[in-house]
Amino acid sequence: MSERLILAIDGGGTRTQAVLALSEGRILAQATEGFLNLTSDFDSSLQNIEAFISAVYKAVGVPLRAQMNDVAIIGSAGANVGDVAD
Repeated sequence: MSERLILAIDGGGTRTQAVLALSEGRILAQATEGFLNLTSDFDSSLQNIEAFISAVYKAVGVPLRAQMNDVAIIGSAGANVGDVAD
């Protein structure tokens, strides 16, 4: 796939949703899984972010090297506390 894709992740303390879409808005894949709270369990949250990214790209068959040109927007519970976002 040569078109730039948009990855959006809405991470919450109990449930997280991820969407991979074309730039015109058509959704290609979705995933809903576990938590993403950077202040309660930082390491597991990072692992969950990676798992979501892998799941939605794998669902549409996009290779890892193609992801480097895409846009990612990630909102996570706890990212606004202290210097966690850094």
